[in-house]
Amino acid sequence: MKKTAGYEINYIENTITVTKKFLKDAGIIGSAAYNELARVRKDLPDFQIVQREITKKQGKKTYGKLT
Repeated sequence: MKKTAGYEINYIENTITVTKKFLKDAGIIGSAAYNELARVRKDLPDFQIVQREITKKQGKKTYGKLT
């Protein structure tokens, strides 16, 4: 998978993991992302689509309103 594709297929868990941007672009009928997702869904109809979650580091120090 290319990193710029916007999705990743996991055959072990039967999921298609998509990025938030790819999912937003796929919401527009006729767009390139929509056509790509439709093609993948046609090839893998029993796979679930899951939005990718960014893991946040526990204990990260943040400083609010710092300029």
